[in-house]
Amino acid sequence: MKIKVRQNVFILFLVCFSLVSLHNSHAQQNKIYELKDQKALKNPNNIGAEDHTIPHDFLFSLKPTIYLKNNAILNVTGLNKPVGLTSYDGSSLSILKTENPLFNSVKVLKIQLNEPSDLGKVLDFSSIREFSSLQYIYVMCYFKCTEHQIRAFIQNANPEIIVYFENVNPS
Repeated sequence: MKIKVRQNVFILFLVCFSLVSLHNSHAQQNKIYELKDQKALKNPNNIGAEDHTIPHDFLFSLKPTIYLKNNAILNVTGLNKPVGLTSYDGSSLSILKTENPLFNSVKVLKIQLNEPSDLGKVLDFSSIREFSSLQYIYVMCYFKCTEHQIRAFIQNANPEIIVYFENVNPS
């Protein structure tokens, strides 16, 4: 009797493990797109390919990072100057226009757009004085957004800054 119970528990465990593994193997990975220069707009082959030069340690907040939410600094992590800034909502973008010496060391700007109306809050770098070290902008849309919408959202950015965007499907 005891052996049958152990056998049944073991079989149940194997079935659950198999189902979880099967689900994870079929889960669709979100693609991260890089915006190419204006000339590349005419070539659709430049859109949709994953770019493997993405600085993952920055994108996944493995470096000192400033976190924004509700138009305020929520938290600053790390002992050194922050190299990342993550905005959890579109309403926090106006704080980027304020003078803050912490912003000058930021290399990666991560912006989370939670709804299509967030695209109306344009990120215009002509009114932003800080971010002298900025190299990357990474926009995560929690809805379907297009390259054209991201180009309209980010204006007057230094052409040396690399812009990535991703359509995230929250689960």
